[in-house]
Amino acid sequence: MAKKKVSTQKTQRFDLKDLPCIKEKEVKIKKTYNYRENVILKVEKLAKENEVPVGDLISDILDKFIS
Repeated sequence: MAKKKVSTQKTQRFDLKDLPCIKEKEVKIKKTYNYRENVILKVEKLAKENEVPVGDLISDILDKFIS
């Protein structure tokens, strides 16, 4: 009998309410095999929606989560 494939996808939540340029309070990104690509696409989408340069948004996110 074949084993069922069990999904191990998890969703990682990022709290961005302290960032001045973001309107959304929380961002959810599914952790899959292409997680890095999902993060990049989500950041690009957020930057476009909030009319902020991608570089500024990435800088703000890094400052928040690394400091």
